[in-house]
Amino acid sequence: MNPIINEWQLDSCLNVALQNKHQADFSLFLALLSTAVEENAEFFTPDSPVQLEPSSKLQQQLNIRSQRSFAWQDDDENLIAEYAQAVQQSGLTQVKLFGYLKPEPIVYKDDKNKLPIELWQSLDVHSKRRLTASQPLQKPKADATALYEVLEKLHQAEAA
Repeated sequence: MNPIINEWQLDSCLNVALQNKHQADFSLFLALLSTAVEENAEFFTPDSPVQLEPSSKLQQQLNIRSQRSFAWQDDDENLIAEYAQAVQQSGLTQVKLFGYLKPEPIVYKDDKNKLPIELWQSLDVHSKRRLTASQPLQKPKADATALYEVLEKLHQAEAA
């Protein structure tokens, strides 16, 4: 059984519940949908967009450093020593400023698949699915004949 992620997986159930003022059904269907914006039907793209690398020339002009890894690096011992020196000299305000300019490592090893059990248990179903999914969600092909039937019903309703 595939989890319900997008509105198009519900067919017209969401629309029918809204039109018939079935608040409980509508609320249930909304609760089943994923909260990730990139998985919503209107933003769903089968191919992930190519992320462009920021221009290194622009980074140099604006003096922007590249984003550092969250993991411990070789030169972080010097960084921790600089933090200690900032605390001794100027206190908390200097440490905050120093932290903004040179962020400290958050984890010892950068392993994206390793989450603490407390964090894993507090994730919702869709977040767990995204972390463990080996293949992305596939959008079904549109049926042109179904659209024709809908348009025909609308035309009959206008004629009546």
